[in-house]
Amino acid sequence: MAELTGLGRRRYYDPRDRAHKLTPEKTATTRKMWLAPPVLDQGATSSCVGHSLRSWLSAGPICNKGGPDAFKLYELAQQSDEWEGQEPDYEGSSVRGGMKALQALGLVSAYKWAFTLEDVVNQLLTASPMAVGTDWHYSMFQPDRWNYIWTGGGNAGGHAWLLTGADKLKKNPDGSQGAVRAQNSWGTGFADKGRFWVSFGELEKLIKADGEAAVAVETKA
Repeated sequence: MAELTGLGRRRYYDPRDRAHKLTPEKTATTRKMWLAPPVLDQGATSSCVGHSLRSWLSAGPICNKGGPDAFKLYELAQQSDEWEGQEPDYEGSSVRGGMKALQALGLVSAYKWAFTLEDVVNQLLTASPMAVGTDWHYSMFQPDRWNYIWTGGGNAGGHAWLLTGADKLKKNPDGSQGAVRAQNSWGTGFADKGRFWVSFGELEKLIKADGEAAVAVETKA
């Protein structure tokens, strides 16, 4: 298993994002799991934005195999994000930087943001996976025996990762109901071969703590 030190999501608040709010349709569907791409491995690098968006491109429903690999996408994200320079000037990038890079490559025509748990879940149930950028707590490096991650232990840094599905009826270890299926970029040694669960309650905490969830309109397959 890769050393679980590779994070790299940087947060930059832009109030203009509110003008690009995602408004997914509401649905009676309770469970949807999208075709998940192969699990990638960023190692100890800060390239999580590139890896999460490369995974998003490769996921269903379109399963786009074109475009740059994850490390190249990270490089392009740094060229497109809100900070001057690139590594070694600074490490990491923003999810917005990654989306701008995809747009410049012609792989997406536009991107939008979800600001609530409800919108994230409805998008997962009706339309597509989502890339998220959140704080990553120290306890989240160690999934439990059911392959859930939980907040706690302080913030280790920012991380970008992929949501591939949602199940409103899933019973969680803490007694709550509803969880999202997620995928990391630390190889297959993390959790369940690189994939894990996050309860709705825990995801909502992460979104409210300066988290972001993004999706785009893909233009090439």
